Amino acid sequence: MKQISKTFTGRYKMILSLLVIFFICRTAWSQQVFSDQVVHIEEDDFMPYTRGEVIKTFVGDYNNLMEEMCTIISSWDSINPPKGFRVDFSSIHSTMLEITFSAYIKEYDERIVKRGPVLYMSINNPSEIFGTPIITDIFLQPAKVSDFYGYPVYQNVRRKVTVIMEKDVTLSVPVTREEYLNELLNADENHGPDGSGSYSGDDVLVEMEKAYRALLKIDQAEAAEFKTGMDNYRSDLAQQKLEGDPEDLHTSLIKELEKLSPEERKSPAYYALGAMDQYGNLSGLLPSGHEEEGEALVRINPVLKNMVGNTTTFELLVISWYLGKSNDSDDNPRLYSDGNKGFMLADYHMAELFKQQDLWNKIFDLLKN
Repeated sequence: MKQISKTFTGRYKMILSLLVIFFICRTAWSQQVFSDQVVHIEEDDFMPYTRGEVIKTFVGDYNNLMEEMCTIISSWDSINPPKGFRVDFSSIHSTMLEITFSAYIKEYDERIVKRGPVLYMSINNPSEIFGTPIITDIFLQPAKVSDFYGYPVYQNVRRKVTVIMEKDVTLSVPVTREEYLNELLNADENHGPDGSGSYSGDDVLVEMEKAYRALLKIDQAEAAEFKTGMDNYRSDLAQQKLEGDPEDLHTSLIKELEKLSPEERKSPAYYALGAMDQYGNLSGLLPSGHEEEGEALVRINPVLKNMVGNTTTFELLVISWYLGKSNDSDDNPRLYSDGNKGFMLADYHMAELFKQQDLWNKIFDLLKN
């Protein structure tokens, strides 16, 4: 019996020794191995194994908070240190932390980087939730499209944004048809194409061309639909010129407002690009009963506006991503699938950063303190 016990003890010690050796070896294997080896891909010489840098540059009133967020992100082993790419933490203005991953390439015997994917983290700035306004402070209502570790992701006119906020408040307040038309009239009356008065039909076409070119960069399908309406407006304008002087924008908007009943004036405004052509107006408003064809027009909830400039309390964080033009869903790291070769090395790691739930929970906790 004693012999069996000794044999068992001996084997147990041997297993423990092997486990110790295994963990020592695994630690050694996991250590980063760096080199300046060059890998040629298409027209560029990449350095995917070189030891990368982490660079921080902050300005403004949120430096300490940005430093805390950077410390959390920098603890991620994939950028501690980075391999084959550089990490830049910078504040492009006082409320926005910009995190850029850039792959290293070799040019003329020098190691340089080319700007890669970007993570934007906006502090106490609710306008980032809504994107570009339709007019002054009126926006299209962002649509909730998914979740990011328990927080909502919205699609605005520019990109997808994640909204992290502990306050239980609505993001926006509705805008009525009358409010929207009066805002258009006010903007037209005070500014016009050159700041001197109302827009003519030709001026409207110039503005539509600008809108079309901007939309083309964001959504080609929507741009194609908008162009159809623009071409129809151009044809109608030409016909009006043959028949006599066409109405300017100001006159058209006044007539549109006058046609509304008191109930319609106070009803929520819905907007669609195709409304100008389909319903013969210059405002883009959808008539009653056709709200499902467009998006609600809204203003930022005043409660959120009160967060702007608050440097003592961290109340709102808005996150957005840009992974590069090679990715069909460049603002959605969840769908990234382009690999990690060449310039895609930086995109790959940015997409992996998206998946680090423990890290993100630590950042979310900063809003609770």
